[in-house]
Amino acid sequence: MTPEFTLVGSFQYSAEAHICRAKLEDAGIPAFLRDDITIDSDPLMSQAIGGVKLMVRTIDLEDARNVLNDVEMYSQTDDGKPLACPHCGSHAVEMVTVVDSIGSAIKFAIVSLAGLFPILRHRYRCNDCKTAFEWPGTRQSLGFHGRALSKSTTNRLFSAS
Repeated sequence: MTPEFTLVGSFQYSAEAHICRAKLEDAGIPAFLRDDITIDSDPLMSQAIGGVKLMVRTIDLEDARNVLNDVEMYSQTDDGKPLACPHCGSHAVEMVTVVDSIGSAIKFAIVSLAGLFPILRHRYRCNDCKTAFEWPGTRQSLGFHGRALSKSTTNRLFSAS
């Protein structure tokens, strides 16, 4: 019988997914990634195809969730403190990439096609009150293979229902 696999996490960038996959494999839980090569080839596809998917055997799902609970789930400042929403104070804050106009989308495409590293604006969004806000020093360059070149770390884990 072929084992069934279940989604245990989804990530905007493959670097985050590889860290979680390695953590699972270190705990003895076989895991694999879907769509990581596609997103490494074209980072703009991440949102369109649902990000890099971390898959585990269905029988290992609960163990995998327990292991991944040790991974910080939301955005942090450069000194490792959780970001707080300025509206409600929640720490359930995630970084989102912003291309907020047709002009910025065209500039992004031209710079990307030229092989340069485009400057993207990043905003943070509170998952509780849905407030979007900027945090000081959040302009980042999207680097080779779509990995963000910054000290800030954002891990996005979504539990499969």
